[in-house]
Amino acid sequence: MPDEHSDVIERARRGDSSAYAELVRLHRRALYRLAWSVLGTEDDAEDCVQEAFVKAYEAICRRGAPPHFEAWLRRITVDCAISLLRRRSVRTAAPLDEADHQDECLPLDVQAQAAETGRAVCLATRRLPPRQRVAFALVHIHGLSQAEAADAMGCSVGSVKVHLHRARERLAVALRGRLGYDEQTAQA
Repeated sequence: MPDEHSDVIERARRGDSSAYAELVRLHRRALYRLAWSVLGTEDDAEDCVQEAFVKAYEAICRRGAPPHFEAWLRRITVDCAISLLRRRSVRTAAPLDEADHQDECLPLDVQAQAAETGRAVCLATRRLPPRQRVAFALVHIHGLSQAEAADAMGCSVGSVKVHLHRARERLAVALRGRLGYDEQTAQA
């Protein structure tokens, strides 16, 4: 199925800077959310998206864009994010906006526990190896299917399943006891 913005893509390929600016405007927000969910910091996410758009522009000028432009951009962004993770060894938790994780109708102790759980999950996710973190983010944060995640990561669906399985195992170990689950609860 061809991309719905194929006319804008073709104009960008021919050097129309306003057409490329339109493509950036259309896709920047989604790519930024993807990069942030993998990298965990605003600066790294911004660097990643800029690098992805530069690579995409160079590729469009050389050989045009593939029919599924958005999926192609997502893959470039994932590749850039993985490279950035490896270069910078980003292993710190991203700050959470506690207002996003609190429901004012809940008692304060429940709100505090939810905020602590959110921080623990965020920290544990940030400690996953890059490909596990990317697979987890694509499927569980961005809601992509395993096939879409495989396309974005440039691997097979089987590889995505393995990365997800290993990520879930690591998260379970890291979060054991923090989320009200422990060996005694499991045996009861």
